Amino acid sequence: MKKNNAKLVFLILTLILTYLGYKTLLFFNYKVDTEKIGENLHEIGDVINITKNNEINDDKSVKFKNITYNKPEGDLFLDKEKSMESENNMYYTYYINKVEKNNYSAMFKIGSTTYSLHDIFSSDDIFIYGFKLKNLNRPKLLKKYNLNDDYDIIEYIINHNDDKVNFFSSSSKIKMNYFMKTFSATIMPESTIHLINGDYKGYLYVLDDNRYYELHLFNNNENYVFSFINKGNNHYFKLDDVKEFISNINFIQ
Repeated sequence: MKKNNAKLVFLILTLILTYLGYKTLLFFNYKVDTEKIGENLHEIGDVINITKNNEINDDKSVKFKNITYNKPEGDLFLDKEKSMESENNMYYTYYINKVEKNNYSAMFKIGSTTYSLHDIFSSDDIFIYGFKLKNLNRPKLLKKYNLNDDYDIIEYIINHNDDKVNFFSSSSKIKMNYFMKTFSATIMPESTIHLINGDYKGYLYVLDDNRYYELHLFNNNENYVFSFINKGNNHYFKLDDVKEFISNINFIQ
């Protein structure tokens, strides 16, 4: 009887030590390098709720692929050298009120792309981002946390930006924390991020002390990108201008 009890105790201790060893290895192997990427990856801005303007003036609307939008105020000059059209990507770069090469008020860019955070996050072709990320079962993690598209991913990053993990956190939580924070720090710009909600789904980067706005909007499987870039300290575009721009976008069914 004592012999059986000793075996049982030994088995339990072996299982405990094995578990502790696994969790220790997992915790330190997937620990976010805060010295390298910072404790917080981004500054989180308020959610921006946009209501669609149902009285859009068609005379001001410009068509681009499957959307119409109101072009920014001012004289727009298309820079063909900084524009591109291809099967998977298309974008145009405009200078506003351009007089000569370096004399203009601002830049406006519009584009569409097949680029998808969800596809990249789940792709096996990410060896350039590090061995640890490649070894993670990323599609399984995305599915477990119900992240089905780019909007879900950005929302998760925003809502869990301040999350901390410890030795007692679940294995999936430790891996997910490392996955999202390390990957987003690698491919996303240092900025303030706003989630776009309401009648539109997307997100907005605010960079360079409110001089650069990069807007991403989703419509089914289409991803649209808009950039509003002020020249120097000339705040031609402000956050309210970007909000108004969004409200006048119409997705063509």
